[in-house]
Amino acid sequence: MNEDEHLDYLFSLLCQEKTFLTACQFLEDILQASKHVLNLNLINNIRALVQNLCNKKLANFCRVLAVTISDLDIYEHKSSLYAQNKQKRMKGFINVRDVNQELLLGIPDLIPRLVQIAIARDYTPRYQGMSSELDNWMEWIENSMADEAFDSPQGDDLLGFIGGVSAMASRTGPLVQQSGLRISTDLILRVQVVYVLGLFLVGKHRKKVQRKLAELHLIPGLSELFEQFIWKCQANNTRHRLRGHNSSCECSPEVALKIQFLRLVHSFCDHSDYKHLLLSKSELNEVKRINIRQKFIYKFVLIFALQRSMMCRGSKGLLTKVVDVMKKEPTASTFRFWLARAVESYLRGSTSYCDQIFLLRRGLLQHIAGNIVEHDIRPKEILQSSFDLLGELIKFNFDAFGMFDQVLNTDTKFEKFISTVKRSLVDSNMFIRALILSFEHFTSTQTNHKGDFSRSKCRLMLHVSRFDLQMEYLQRLINLISVQNLTQENVSCLNTTLVFLMFANQKQQLPRYLQGLMQLWAMEGNSPASPPSTGSTSKGPSSSVALATSSVASSASCSSADTKILQNFRDLLIFWQDHYLHKDKDCSALERSSRIPFDFWKETVTTLVADNPDDPRAILHYLDMDTDRPS
Repeated sequence: MNEDEHLDYLFSLLCQEKTFLTACQFLEDILQASKHVLNLNLINNIRALVQNLCNKKLANFCRVLAVTISDLDIYEHKSSLYAQNKQKRMKGFINVRDVNQELLLGIPDLIPRLVQIAIARDYTPRYQGMSSELDNWMEWIENSMADEAFDSPQGDDLLGFIGGVSAMASRTGPLVQQSGLRISTDLILRVQVVYVLGLFLVGKHRKKVQRKLAELHLIPGLSELFEQFIWKCQANNTRHRLRGHNSSCECSPEVALKIQFLRLVHSFCDHSDYKHLLLSKSELNEVKRINIRQKFIYKFVLIFALQRSMMCRGSKGLLTKVVDVMKKEPTASTFRFWLARAVESYLRGSTSYCDQIFLLRRGLLQHIAGNIVEHDIRPKEILQSSFDLLGELIKFNFDAFGMFDQVLNTDTKFEKFISTVKRSLVDSNMFIRALILSFEHFTSTQTNHKGDFSRSKCRLMLHVSRFDLQMEYLQRLINLISVQNLTQENVSCLNTTLVFLMFANQKQQLPRYLQGLMQLWAMEGNSPASPPSTGSTSKGPSSSVALATSSVASSASCSSADTKILQNFRDLLIFWQDHYLHKDKDCSALERSSRIPFDFWKETVTTLVADNPDDPRAILHYLDMDTDRPS
């Protein structure tokens, strides 16, 4: 990897018909083994090389491209945000992923060709009367093997080798291409192409790529491809179950493609101006009517300016097709995580009432919430994606809370739902954030058409309005994380704690909240980053919090354990400043999703970490307390 001439030579072998496949495999192996991401600008004539590859070779070459533009491969530490931040601040650090993406995006026709390969109609074998993917594949393989028995060997032992699988007809005979396995190779190559398109949607060029993919009619193409997927792989038929796999296994040659397909949809929609392309023309008109009827101001200027050919054809768009599949999938389905992620990404960003109502009309909230209440969902990825989607469905939407009440219509169902929320706080924290954001929004606006919000009997609103329960959530979220264990998955817990504290700051109640935390930690003796207790709806913390809410605060001692916890929280907020206030960080998503100006996020954090022990709004005030100092 340190010898440029060796890499140049390997890349030059990609130009030769007989060495392309082996060179491509070798390049993929050595790039994956390297600790550093290859800067493609160092390869001679890389643009010309990529342009001259035929579609099949280009699809194969995507295995190499994927390693050079992956968002994680640029970091030595793949999970620790603290370590990644430290690496980014090092002198001379260059985000090679973005450099490589910029080079590749500048190659004419690269993205159009990748889209063409991704949405090609010749997908996989399909036979009438077969309800399972695996049955279709087995039938096709049996037919192909029967035909091959009478095929004559090819004259050149390497002709046609690229993109296929070959074997010797006899010990001394020529290699014979096994076309019975060619289609599976084509499927694997398509997976690589879809994966690379998804990677182009990560990084600073995301907006540019979203626009380009929209103009290339990617979404209607994906919508038609989606119709060819069979989601129930086994369909009660275990005749072809793979060795070592149980009866519920969903493995098939097409699983990887479907997962990368949904990942691509998720990345395309993420804070995208073009997400409404996932609707059909009639569905878009429905969304527009909802918008007009409710007198909500929503900008449809861009979507109506788009060519109609960019939209999904037929009565159902891709979004509705994804929702329909999700409602039929088993609770622990392999695909539920990405199905939910795709829909959540459509909703994410500036919350749109009309988009929420469009999905609520299709029974999505009842399905997701009912699934959590009725089943003990154990795969954490599925539970997390379910809670995240629920949060986006209900945020700032009073009608959605009314529908939620219909699902949680008994004490037993409500207690079970809340118990699941508390048991898995990392997974449910985005839902909790949606609750507190909505509660504060309803309280401040008092504009819901069902009457004064303060008299509402909504179970979830009554739950999150209780100060003692707010403090319980806040305390346990802080206990879950430390600077050392922060990852992309749990950093959202830190932002959720900030939402609680921003509203406290807005109402000039930060001292009350910080003192309440002190009381809880003193009473329960928790340690930082310790796992939460199994959730219950116990009202135990109420008595301790009552001390903090009295008009005359009591004296308090700051034990060594309390000091450690408070210092951990302050360190987390200092990390937050380093992470979110850096020049390469786009923080507009936090502002849009919370409807809280990012300047107020910064102001609240600055107040909390201030080096002023005399300010009761600063954490340092409580770290500096002694037994004789009034709180």
